[in-house]
Amino acid sequence: MGKPKSHIMGAMIEANNISRSNITCNNFNHSNMYKRSYGFSLPITPSDSYTSNVQPIGSKNCKLETFSWATVPRGWDVFRLLPPPPDNLNRGFWYDVSLQVLKITCFCVLFILTLLSAIISKATFLLMTSAIGTIKMNLTICNDKIPESPINQVEILPMHVVKWIWAVYISLCIPELQCFIGSIHRAFFRNVKKPTFAQFIIVFVVETLNAIGVSILAFKILPNLDAITGAMLTNFACFVPSILLLLSRRPNRLAILLMAIDTLCIIVQIIALWTIPNLNASLQKFKFILPFCLILISLGWWQNFVHIESALAPIRALARFAVTLNERRSKTYVLISIWKCIVYLLMVFLVLTNNLTSKDLFENDPFGEKLQTIIARNLNQTQINKFYERMKIEIAKNGQLMQ
Repeated sequence: MGKPKSHIMGAMIEANNISRSNITCNNFNHSNMYKRSYGFSLPITPSDSYTSNVQPIGSKNCKLETFSWATVPRGWDVFRLLPPPPDNLNRGFWYDVSLQVLKITCFCVLFILTLLSAIISKATFLLMTSAIGTIKMNLTICNDKIPESPINQVEILPMHVVKWIWAVYISLCIPELQCFIGSIHRAFFRNVKKPTFAQFIIVFVVETLNAIGVSILAFKILPNLDAITGAMLTNFACFVPSILLLLSRRPNRLAILLMAIDTLCIIVQIIALWTIPNLNASLQKFKFILPFCLILISLGWWQNFVHIESALAPIRALARFAVTLNERRSKTYVLISIWKCIVYLLMVFLVLTNNLTSKDLFENDPFGEKLQTIIARNLNQTQINKFYERMKIEIAKNGQLMQ
């Protein structure tokens, strides 16, 4: 046979599959093929990035070979990472038991840490509020400073109490500042809804009343109580949640039992609000303001105790309204959190006006060291003379040390 008059070469390239057909005969000249196929791209040769497959087709003298290449996926060029295959090994009984023990241990450790942190935070807060109540009081201390007198007293001036007032104020504002940072982050970097005017006003009123109640309790009531009574009062700030929880019960088998428990809780709250001031002499002057204060504090948790499946239609409507408020919480509390800090500061001036002035609050370095005057009482002339002699000796010693 002579040379073929024409040579046909086709190249078809797809996404990951490249195939080329090459016709060869006995007297075929490859150089002539490349010369006559001017304008076509050079044939694609297999490389290490592809896998090839050769399929010969044709007769003995003239055959058609089809080459196909498929891309081999590389480890660094994988679109997604699939999870490893499941481990079908049988771990055994003791392995499962150890996992359960570890889980229970973690629960116990977290519970103990949470309980201890709550106790420490409440004890620290009560310590600060108790220190506020000592303003303009004469406190008896140990007589190690003036041993000649059986009674040593110090007078607590406003400059000694200002640091505790600011400490309580800062402790109240820290949660609000954390809420502000989280809310403004979500408002800027997430697609959150904007509250309506009515929704904002309702949240504004409720949170303002809650801040007023907290301020009265922290700056007015707790400073005049001992720590044990103050800790007991903090357990009775659930009047509104207990009522809402009773009204939000869904009809089920345990509904009657749960409603009885809720009713008992409401009775306990009422007894605490109205009878404890009559039983404790230190609470007599807060007989009317204490229930009002605790009810205002309990308003802050109303959204957590309304259920959308309640048997009462008003409670269901209130629950749906709470859901809409929760969707708009971020942009709402950007302003509300700052406003509550302002309310706390205003209540400091309103509540503590009888004991200190604004000049005392804004003095320089309120957390610095302050001098205190120690008063020695019930001294006779002999004790006074001994005191003078001891002072002369100490002054002489200090003079020698200075030299």
